Amino acid sequence: MRSQADDVNEEEEMNRAIKLSLAGQHINGNLHDSTPVPGTHTDRNHIDHIASAVSDANEHRCPMTSERLLELSSRQPQPSGSQTNNVACFRKSLGSACTMDLDSSDEELPKNSEAQPQQQQLQPVHKQEKRDPPIVLVIDVRERSSDKTPRNIFEAAQQQLAGAVEVDFAKLQVGDYVWVSGPERRLLGACIERKTVSDLVGRSARGDHLRQLRRLQLPGILWPAVVLEGDETLADKRAVAYGASRFSACSLLDSSIRDSQSVLRFLAQTAIFSRAFVLLSGGTQDTIALLQAWSSVLMRCGPDRDAGPSLSSLGRLAKASDEDHSSLIEAARAAGATGRDLDLICHRFESLESLKATYGQCADDQRRQMLLAELFLAGASDEEAPGDGSDWARATGVSSQLWEALGGRLVGVEPSLSRAYHPSQLRLDASPGLLADIRQHSAGDDGLEVTELRMPGAVGAVISERVRLQLIGQGSRSGWRSLPVSVDISAGQTVLGMLQQACDLHSEVAEVAAHVADNLASILELTGTCRQMIVLEGVGAAAIRAQKQGKEGTQWKAASRIKEMLPAIVAALAVRHGIVAMLRANPQRTMQFLLAVGQVLRERGLLTQ
Repeated sequence: MRSQADDVNEEEEMNRAIKLSLAGQHINGNLHDSTPVPGTHTDRNHIDHIASAVSDANEHRCPMTSERLLELSSRQPQPSGSQTNNVACFRKSLGSACTMDLDSSDEELPKNSEAQPQQQQLQPVHKQEKRDPPIVLVIDVRERSSDKTPRNIFEAAQQQLAGAVEVDFAKLQVGDYVWVSGPERRLLGACIERKTVSDLVGRSARGDHLRQLRRLQLPGILWPAVVLEGDETLADKRAVAYGASRFSACSLLDSSIRDSQSVLRFLAQTAIFSRAFVLLSGGTQDTIALLQAWSSVLMRCGPDRDAGPSLSSLGRLAKASDEDHSSLIEAARAAGATGRDLDLICHRFESLESLKATYGQCADDQRRQMLLAELFLAGASDEEAPGDGSDWARATGVSSQLWEALGGRLVGVEPSLSRAYHPSQLRLDASPGLLADIRQHSAGDDGLEVTELRMPGAVGAVISERVRLQLIGQGSRSGWRSLPVSVDISAGQTVLGMLQQACDLHSEVAEVAAHVADNLASILELTGTCRQMIVLEGVGAAAIRAQKQGKEGTQWKAASRIKEMLPAIVAALAVRHGIVAMLRANPQRTMQFLLAVGQVLRERGLLTQ
């Protein structure tokens, strides 16, 4: 007759055997099922029984069969109190998880095998809470830094963004990077096209960059963006794009990127006349940091994850965009536009819808009717420049016919408007700190009027300089205006101060970036009739100076996080406020960009107000 002590001893043997079998699984690296079995922690004596039996078998060099082990496991003391019968759980665990060969164990176990089970803690199983669908960053399979390393950007993004978002590799019809969510992979509103300076220059003669920019602006893509990777001065060292014409250089019909100034003009044109945002990157690592920043901001500030179009529909939407562009050409041709006029229209408007939207901005039908006349003349060569007014009359006629072809109502135009052409003048209002430099760069330019702009004191605490640009009609169109463009400049030291305050209040990247972006936006002149840009000037240099001061400095925390925070601030300004943020290293670089903005506005601006 078995005594209660015999049962307890046998249970202690089972306990040790279970622990030892788990240790063997851990040592062999084959622990397939590491999920703790609920309730096993209450039957320690029963487990020790099996462990002791296996230990004795190994000590006497005799085999310990799995049948014998299961036989021992079936013996257990009567449950008492809260103890439950876990034999079935043990059998299931041993049958599915154990990988030791218990029938033919001729080798001794490692000496530390008895200590190993102590590291295997049995924890209660917690039910996982239901979470929102994860955000997925999809990278185009053709996206690479070189043909020799076709997956380096994808693998770098996977490593950098591990734990934050899922990264996938797929063929994209639009853009190089897009964020999706849910089983249907619906777009989260952001799509980025990456262009290296070398690629931008090399393929620009064919107009690839313009076509890609047009396709970015599809319905459902709320924040299309172009990231330029590399310094724009690299274009000065790059050979002229293959197929570029020597005769159309610097004209509105020339899409070729030839030097750093034409790169800046392309960026300015994108920021002013399209829905796309302009992003700057120093290289592949900066681009990966940029993707990480946008992922964080979209998770916190992005749209409803079920609202956007699906990823699979991008091809259809891109085809519809191409068809809409063809409709624009057909409408212009039906209105009597020549080949040169067609090219000018296609360079200025990415789609028929964008032309209609510009008509909608006009104050009256007379402005709509003459909307494109000055654009046609601005694209004329020196031999075709308006002289006696006949070219201006032809330009106003084509513009009127196009408006009528699109369903517009023709109105009587004053004879003086159609007979005499007076070029529009660019008015540039600048804060005192920029006034002298701008006047120096524009000396002798009769088409530019520079005036001083006063800023309120509260604005000056955040914005160091402000520039406002607008086309002003002359002659019979003296009361006409273009939509203004406002460019605010915030110094690096000021940005660091705002970032330091945000870091003291928040820890998450997206929260810090949103705090800084909201503070900047509250100072800017945000109106629906003004394209707003902000230049963050010299932030990197300011961060380097702050880091040299060490942890004792007042802005050390902000400076130490500048590489991850700066692209996140740019993303938050775009997503939360629709503001284009440009990073410029110093005042000279800022001035070059401002001059490019002025030149693009003079060449392509339209008098709608």
